[in-house]
Amino acid sequence: MRLLNYYRNLSLTLALLMGIFTMHGAARYFWHDGIYYYTTSNTNPHYAKVAPAPDNGYSNLNGTVTIPEQFTIVDTINGNPITRNYTVDGIYYLAFKGCSNVSEFRLPNSITLICTSAFEGCTSLTKVNIPTSLRQLQNRAFYGCTSLNEITIPESTTMVQDSAFSKCTNLTTINWNATNCTTLTGSDFSGITHVNIGENVQSLPDYFMKNADITTVELPISLKIIKTGAFNNCRSLTEINIPDSVTEIGSGSFYENTSLRRITIGRSVSTVKGNICNRCTNIQQIQWNAINCPSAGSMASASPEAEIILAEGVEVVPRNLFSNTAVKEVHLPSTIKVLSPSCFSSCKRLKSVELPEGLLSVGGGAFSSCDSITSLTIPNTVTTIGSGAFTYMRNLVDLTLSNSLDSVGDELISECLKIGHLFIPKSLRKIGTNAFCTARIKSITVEEGNPILDSRNNCNAIIETATNTLLTASGQLTTIPSSVEAIGDYAFDLCSGPTSYDIPEGVKKIGFRSFFRCWNLQKVTIPSTMDTIGEGAFYYTIQLDTVICKAAVPPVLMSDYCFDWWYNQYATLYVPAGSVDAYKEDVEWKKFCTIVPIGTVLTPGDVNLDGIISIEDAIVLIDMILSGDTAYHPNLDLNWDYKVSIIDVTKLLDMLLNQ
Repeated sequence: MRLLNYYRNLSLTLALLMGIFTMHGAARYFWHDGIYYYTTSNTNPHYAKVAPAPDNGYSNLNGTVTIPEQFTIVDTINGNPITRNYTVDGIYYLAFKGCSNVSEFRLPNSITLICTSAFEGCTSLTKVNIPTSLRQLQNRAFYGCTSLNEITIPESTTMVQDSAFSKCTNLTTINWNATNCTTLTGSDFSGITHVNIGENVQSLPDYFMKNADITTVELPISLKIIKTGAFNNCRSLTEINIPDSVTEIGSGSFYENTSLRRITIGRSVSTVKGNICNRCTNIQQIQWNAINCPSAGSMASASPEAEIILAEGVEVVPRNLFSNTAVKEVHLPSTIKVLSPSCFSSCKRLKSVELPEGLLSVGGGAFSSCDSITSLTIPNTVTTIGSGAFTYMRNLVDLTLSNSLDSVGDELISECLKIGHLFIPKSLRKIGTNAFCTARIKSITVEEGNPILDSRNNCNAIIETATNTLLTASGQLTTIPSSVEAIGDYAFDLCSGPTSYDIPEGVKKIGFRSFFRCWNLQKVTIPSTMDTIGEGAFYYTIQLDTVICKAAVPPVLMSDYCFDWWYNQYATLYVPAGSVDAYKEDVEWKKFCTIVPIGTVLTPGDVNLDGIISIEDAIVLIDMILSGDTAYHPNLDLNWDYKVSIIDVTKLLDMLLNQ
C-alpha cells in the first residue's frame, strides 16, 4: 500500500510538472555536463532552466557547483544533426533541493528566475552569488540553508516571495541592492544583524527587515519610499535617520522598535501613512525636518515623553505630531505657516506655545483638550481656524483672535469654561455652525464694521446681523435686544449668569439646546410671537421653576426633550387665561403639573386660589384627595415632597390653627 501511494504521488507530481511545462510549449529534458535541464524553446534564441534531476541524479554533487551561462549541444532531428546554443535563464522548482554536500553555487548572470525551493535544504551551502540579472526569487528558494551567512540581492530584483530565507539560522548579513523591489512577502529576518542598502536603492518594500536584529542601518541618499512595516519589530534598532531624499513613509514602518531612542525625519517627507512609530515606547527624541508634511500619523503612540524638535525651515506642524504627548512647552520655528488638525490635541501638560507671526492657518482640533493652557494668542497673519480648534480647553482664560481672521469652523471653543472676554474682529466673514457656542464666556464684543455679526447695544452677545438671530450669549448678557427675532442653537448653553431671561416680543423660534445646561436658570418668559421651541432647548435646567409663555396657541415643542421633564414637570407654567385648556390638552405642554393663567398668585395653602387661606381650602384639598386628584401643585404640596397627600392636609390644618 505504501509503495502504491508513493507511485500515485509521483504520478501526480509528474502530471503537475508536465502541465506546467505544457503551458509554456513542448517541454524537453536533457543532461549536459552533469546538470539536468529542461527547455520549451523551439526557436532561437534557445533558453533552458536547471531542473531537478531524476533518480536522485545530483546525489554526487559536492563542493563548488558552477552553472554555465551558455552551452552548446547537438540534437538529432529526423536523422539530421542540429547544433543548438542554450542560455541558462533560471533555476527551476526544487532543482537542487536537499543537495546537502554543496558548499557553493556559482550562478551565471543570465538567470532571471530562481523558483520555489530551488536550493531548499542545502545545509552545507556557505556561498552563492545571486546574479545581477535576477528578477524574481520565489517561495522558500533558500529555505533551511543553515550554513549560509551572507546574501546579496541585486539591483534588478523586483520580487522576493514568502520565506525565501526562512530557517537560514546562520544568515546574519544581507546586502540589499534592489533599486525598486515591489514585493517582499512573508519574510522573517530574525537572525539578521547587518543590512547594507545599496546607494541606488529607491524604495524599501513592505516588511523589508521584519524582525531583524539590526542595531543600526544607514539609508542611502537615493531612497525615496519606505513602505509599510519596513523595519517592523526590529527590537535592537536604536536610531534611524531618514535622509532628505525620502518623500513617503509607510504605516508601521518602525512598529514596536522598543530600543529605538532617536528618529530623524528628512526634509522632503511629504507623506506619512498611519502610525509609523506605534509601540516604540522608549523614543527620547524626534527630530522633525519635513518642510511640508500634513500628517505624522500619531507619533505620540511611540512615547508620550519624547522630545519633539522642529527644525528651522519647517512650514507645517503635521497632524497629530504632538498629540497625546507629555510636552510642557513648545518652541516653533519662525517658518511655520500651518498648524495641521489635531497637531497638539490632548497635550494635557502643555502650558505654553508661542505661535509665530507668519502663521496662516490653525487646523481643526489643533489645541483640543489642552487643559493646561491658560492663554493663547493667535498671530495677526492667521486667516483661517478649523472646527473645534480650541474645544475642551477647560482652563483657557485669555484667547486673542487674529485681527485678520476671515473664517472659523464649527464649535470653535466648545466646552471652554473659563474664557474671560472674546473679541470678534471685523475681518471675520465666515463662521461655522455653533462656532462660539457651548462655551462659558464672560463677555463678548464684536468689532464695529463686521459685515455679518454684531453685538448691538453692547449686549454681550453675538448676533447674526442679516437674520437678527442671537447666536451666542455671554454670562453678562442680562437683556436680550428687542430687535432679536430668533435664538440660535446652543446660544445660551452653559450660561451661568442670570437666573431669569425675558425673551422679547418678536422672537419666533428658540433653537436646538438654546438654554441647554443653564444650571442657574429659575425663570424664563416666552413671548406671544413664539412658534417653535427646539429639541433640548431647556434640557438640564434643573432649577427652572417658573415658565411664562404668552403665546395664545401653544408653541410647537420639537421633541419630547425640549424641557427636562424629570425636573421641569414641577415648574409652574403661566399661560394666557383663555389658553389654559389648550396647554393642558397639548401632548407635551401638559407635562407641566401646574398650568395656570398669567397673573395667578400661587400661595402655599391657597388651594382654591381666592387669595385667602381658610378652612375652605382644607375642605377642597380633602375632596381632591378623596376623588383621586393628587397631581402635584406648588400651592398644595406643603411638605415639599412633590406629591399631594393627607400629610399636606395636616400641614394646612396646622397653618390654620396657628394663624
